[in-house]
Amino acid sequence: MVQQERTSRTERRRATVLFADLTGFTALNERLDPEDAYGVVTGCLKRLDAVARRHGGSVEKYLGDAIMVVYGIPEALEGAAEAAINSAIEMIDEVEAYNRENGFDPPLGIHSGINSGLLISGDVSGPLLREFAVMGDTVNVAARLKDLAPTGEIWVGPE
Repeated sequence: MVQQERTSRTERRRATVLFADLTGFTALNERLDPEDAYGVVTGCLKRLDAVARRHGGSVEKYLGDAIMVVYGIPEALEGAAEAAINSAIEMIDEVEAYNRENGFDPPLGIHSGINSGLLISGDVSGPLLREFAVMGDTVNVAARLKDLAPTGEIWVGPE
């Protein structure tokens, strides 16, 4: 096992991870100019970001037309799993509202995966880049659940 230097910012904590991914964007993207496609996805992700933050989530990263949110890191959050579930439900409503406001055809959808468990958080650095990251099987399971969930569904892990 490779040992790495632990910094004062490295922390081990129980938290909840939510992955939410837009569906239908690829089909919509094929019919739009690149600037318009960029505007569609960023407009929707901004709304999902706002939902996550209202429920105490910390947006870890954007992954194309997906968002990864952590509840309980960097600050502890009582009821992190419930906050993630409530966020995912509200995100479905936000995407539906976004579709109504913009008349997308085909409409955008969303599917989500949520998992709770032990995470390691801290700085990950290389020679040119340093960023804060969360890691662990909890993250991997949440991502897999999202991949398996059909559009409009939220799949939640066992913990």
